[in-house]
Amino acid sequence: MDPYGYIVTDWLERDFNVVVQSIIGTGESSGDFEYLSTEEIDDAAATLGWLSTQPFSNGAVVLYGESYDGFLALAGGLTRHPSVSAVVAASAPPDPRQDSFTSGGMVEYALLKYYLDLSSSQRMSTRDFERRVTDLF
Repeated sequence: MDPYGYIVTDWLERDFNVVVQSIIGTGESSGDFEYLSTEEIDDAAATLGWLSTQPFSNGAVVLYGESYDGFLALAGGLTRHPSVSAVVAASAPPDPRQDSFTSGGMVEYALLKYYLDLSSSQRMSTRDFERRVTDLF
């Protein structure tokens, strides 16, 4: 199932156009995934530039994201592109370096494993996962 399906449907039913951009190195996007990469700002600027020239665009863009995608919405806001009317960053941790993989001082291994699998071209073995965790912490 498409993880954005319910969000897209809600906005389409309200007569909005919806564009979903893949994170660098995931989905159909080229490059290598890097957690909280500043390249996401440049990527957002390129997408906003393209979007503002499309015939279906009225020139007003709302950037929306939940969790990690909330950081991407904020990255788009950092571009200061004139088409950005609002930025909604829902459920994004207040301090991404501190709060993304820990809760109350405990490592969130399931989330960390998901991130490490995402940043790797293949699923990691338990041994590789433990090595990467040791490197990060």
